[in-house]
Amino acid sequence: MLTQKKLRSLLDYDPATGIFTWRVYRARGARKGMRAGALGRYRQIKIDGANYQASRLAVLWMTGQWPKRKYDVDHRNLNKGDDRWSNLREATRSQNKANIPGRSRAGLKGVTFNPVRGKYIAQITVNRRAVNLGRFDDPQSAHAAYVAAASKHFGQFARDA
Repeated sequence: MLTQKKLRSLLDYDPATGIFTWRVYRARGARKGMRAGALGRYRQIKIDGANYQASRLAVLWMTGQWPKRKYDVDHRNLNKGDDRWSNLREATRSQNKANIPGRSRAGLKGVTFNPVRGKYIAQITVNRRAVNLGRFDDPQSAHAAYVAAASKHFGQFARDA
């Protein structure tokens, strides 16, 4: 398991920019002073044959401890490449999922349209369980129900768009 001591011996981290740079020569693409990692879905940094998310390494770097679970580092601004310390926060998987943009056909997060009934349905997922919030005549009312439930269940992690 990678420790804070080993991490700090290999990489520098700038909390203001979120950028990791190599302190030592590691391989052809990882020279001293170069930015570490490759950006895919998240910035990944390879150390001793294992890939690590930069956001998780930032937590180890700053606190000396690994985050508790795989999905518990949330990017406040939704930019997975922005690993500034001020943009990162610990989150449960459910909270992390709450902080994603909506992908509804109705155009509002938490709202779908049921053409058979001609109603808009509000729904939220809490701890991996779908919770039906009701049927509504218009999408705005359904979305208002979603926003209230998101605020109740997710607090600062709630995202209404």
